[in-house]
Amino acid sequence: MNEAIMHFIWSNRLMRPGEWYTQSGDRIWLESPGQHNHDAGPDFLGARLRIGKLWWTGAVEIHWHAMEWYRHRHQLDPTYNQVVLHVVWEGSQPATRFDGSEADTFVMKPWVDGSILDHYRQLMSEGGNFPCAPQQGQVDRSRYLAMLDRGGLARLELHTRRFREYLQRCEGDWNQAIWIGLARSFGLKVNSDAMEQIAFSISIAEIRACQGHFNLIWSKMKEQVEIDSTWIRLRRLRMRPASFPEHKLRQLAVLVAHGLPDVYELLSTSSPAEVRALFKSMSSIDAASHNLPSSDDCFSPTTLQVFIINTLIPALFCYGEEHHLPQEQDRAVQWLEQLGPEKNRITNIFASLNVHANNALRTQGMIHQLDAYCQPRRCLECAVGAYLLTRTLNKRYAKTA
Repeated sequence: MNEAIMHFIWSNRLMRPGEWYTQSGDRIWLESPGQHNHDAGPDFLGARLRIGKLWWTGAVEIHWHAMEWYRHRHQLDPTYNQVVLHVVWEGSQPATRFDGSEADTFVMKPWVDGSILDHYRQLMSEGGNFPCAPQQGQVDRSRYLAMLDRGGLARLELHTRRFREYLQRCEGDWNQAIWIGLARSFGLKVNSDAMEQIAFSISIAEIRACQGHFNLIWSKMKEQVEIDSTWIRLRRLRMRPASFPEHKLRQLAVLVAHGLPDVYELLSTSSPAEVRALFKSMSSIDAASHNLPSSDDCFSPTTLQVFIINTLIPALFCYGEEHHLPQEQDRAVQWLEQLGPEKNRITNIFASLNVHANNALRTQGMIHQLDAYCQPRRCLECAVGAYLLTRTLNKRYAKTA
């Protein structure tokens, strides 16, 4: 028995309705299962329940076997004095607290419908990217879309966290942080870390000092690659020639030779199209007189979208957070909703399940869902997985309650 499914059953009150009793014979009335605790200490905090004639507010600890209480040495930890109920799958050993008193014990197994365990095993044993794929026809589209919206916001938080790390490493220099994010975008997925490392090694001040001189910037980049041996880590496996790392690095050098907009210019733009226009306006330098290659094809739509999603929108969100401007944070989310959907392997996988996204917020949600829930098989924490596990039981128990 997996304790994770026991946590799920307890949290969602999926035990069969009836008169529950502790092992000592006292009846249990459950008002609230408590808050699931993911840190050290008891599994659920702030549970509200009546045992016999007394109402309790305290913690609940869950184990598959009653002896786990002692194997985990809870009897030696004063933190577990707050446990008012020990929920187990089987076993009859009493749970002695640190203070010498005994917590009441409730055996869950007789009150759990076997179908939920069957459904859970089916999800865990299913191959492919999505454990719930065979059952996806049982879930309405609105539930999937709500899940993707939440996932898109969670993905935004991950990108924002990385941008905060940039700012910390750059000692609060927003232009340097934007430059690093821009370089990472040119690495796409395969070479993003290597391109990021190159950008960390070259300051934005050096880039701007060489503005208008492509050969100087290109030499600095190649020199840094040789010093850091980063080129070895730049991968070309299964890539089209246009995406080869040396080609993307040269494109980046051409773009910044024409000039980089200031961070506040970028954050004050009103749309992704305006961002591209701002970069194009920086190419007003006479390319011929400065011996600059054309920058027209340097910022492809894909690279621009990666830059906006992974760097510029998180920067805008971070700016609103730092300056207590919630409207800027709202604008960051609106930009994700305004951007067209991404097209990649993950969005194609969802499309095969007839789940489509109409904006970048939801395609970002698809990436987050696959990485954070589907592949690690965290179905119990997934909105769709939880729905599939509970919908039949909730209907059945509603009729018998």
